[in-house]
Amino acid sequence: MDSKAQEILYRTASDKDLHGALTLLDENYRGALADEDVKDGFISVRFSLDEVREMTENGITVVAVSSEETAGVLFAQSCDYNIRKNPLAARMIAVLEGKTVEGKTISAREAIVCGPICISRNFRGQGIMQRMYALLKQEALKNYTIALTLVSQSNQRSIHAHEKLGYAKLASFDSEGRPFDAFAMTLEKLLL
Repeated sequence: MDSKAQEILYRTASDKDLHGALTLLDENYRGALADEDVKDGFISVRFSLDEVREMTENGITVVAVSSEETAGVLFAQSCDYNIRKNPLAARMIAVLEGKTVEGKTISAREAIVCGPICISRNFRGQGIMQRMYALLKQEALKNYTIALTLVSQSNQRSIHAHEKLGYAKLASFDSEGRPFDAFAMTLEKLLL
């Protein structure tokens, strides 16, 4: 069946979604991709099933699921969680805290860190990222006003996709010799 013809369901993830999410992340890990596939987007970090489970239990995870596979996954957690568990995100939070986005000062208490996000190659170009973010926005607005994310500067596809959602690049930084851009937006202004 053609992937474009399949119905895609969007929901917050449960334990039954975690294996599919991990498979999708593994397939799109930069180290697992051929050089010619990197231009189509990638994730910079490899995750274990336990890490995927922990991120889901400690935040909001949105999945897009077709009848045959996981079409997309979006993870988001509090800044406090990321400061404790994710050195790369902790660095981004330190760089962004106190900066202003859309007239609002970024505070770790009011911000949620979004990412990683991954869309299956079979389902790209169908608005899945926007729909996952729409569901995330509904859930996140209960506790947060600002979304933060970071993207490798070599991942131009992801940078463009995040800017299209309404993220503004506020800073750049290096981590272990790899350059990243740090983005923020108010959840109210999320472009869907």
